[in-house]
Amino acid sequence: MKERILEEAGRLFATRGYAGTTVQAVADAVGLAKPSVIYWYPTKKALQDAVVDQVLLEWRQTLPRVLDAASSGADRLDNVLGEVVWFFSQAPDRARLLTRVVVDDPTELRDRLQGHLRPWLALLAAYVREGQQAGRVRADVDPEAWVIEVVILLISSFAAAEVAAGVLGGDPDSARERLVGELVRMIKRSLHPEPEGGTP
Repeated sequence: MKERILEEAGRLFATRGYAGTTVQAVADAVGLAKPSVIYWYPTKKALQDAVVDQVLLEWRQTLPRVLDAASSGADRLDNVLGEVVWFFSQAPDRARLLTRVVVDDPTELRDRLQGHLRPWLALLAAYVREGQQAGRVRADVDPEAWVIEVVILLISSFAAAEVAAGVLGGDPDSARERLVGELVRMIKRSLHPEPEGGTP
């Protein structure tokens, strides 16, 4: 029952935001009386916290694969981006939910994300520095800031897929695929110096 509550609450928070979601709406979506939801989650804030914690737990369960991808193989960047894209494509509401929480309460989310993102950030930043030392990566790239921008851009692309579908045409899945494909190209291009002669 708790899983069903969290699933419906996550969908509603992602779609309507904190202000637009009520405990009654969550109870209606699950098919329960409001007191039954309050039994598990006494306040709307407690419910939202539990939903965010669930996303972070799912990320923590994915993290070993991400860290392995970031620390091994010649195509580390491709591997890591592939894992992150997979994580958000499995449940697009994750990206919308995180985007909503960033707008509603950025300080709290920042504090809660630090432990979850720091290991990944450190490994990818080290990858960028190695590339800079070898001359494969632009010297003016700020490794930590670059990684954070990558995270923000990926989450935003997934969160905005339905809007993009209306502009690009097609369904949200195909729009998301186009957006993420172009974003991955831009991410890679942002790291590498232009060839001599300035030809892209």
